[in-house]
Amino acid sequence: MTEINVRIIGGDALEKMLNQFPVELEKAITAAGEESAKEVLETTGIRKYPPVQLPRPAMPMTDKQRRGFFAKLRAGEIEVPYVRGGSKSKEFGRQFYVTQQGYNTIVGNNSPYNDYLIGPNQAAYMAVLGWRKLDEVAQEKKDKMEKIYAGWVKRSIKQAGLA
Repeated sequence: MTEINVRIIGGDALEKMLNQFPVELEKAITAAGEESAKEVLETTGIRKYPPVQLPRPAMPMTDKQRRGFFAKLRAGEIEVPYVRGGSKSKEFGRQFYVTQQGYNTIVGNNSPYNDYLIGPNQAAYMAVLGWRKLDEVAQEKKDKMEKIYAGWVKRSIKQAGLA
């Protein structure tokens, strides 16, 4: 049997660079995810409250909604007039979180009403007030986020010594 041995000069340095790349790449993806999440969350109508519109459009109410409103008012669960950040406010903008799971960035909101404000089941009235759906904003920002990720990956290649 014939053997061929190939010796790469500088192989140890190359191996070190290649071993370093996954570490640098994970750091880059985490940073890119956080930067992309900030890009989406800082959009007015997501974490930033939409500007107050005066006069506000009247919210149509069914009899069931009206009874629920007055029951909550009597129970002290809501205040009238509503004050942003009032004692009953859930402080929606502060309820956001960004977490990493491997190469995935997860953005969410712990508020019990987030689905009706910025989620897929957004109440039509909230859209009229200027609230945006989180998934639609993310889709709009897709090109910007791709550039963010590309920039961070390029940095990780450079930091690993592969460029």
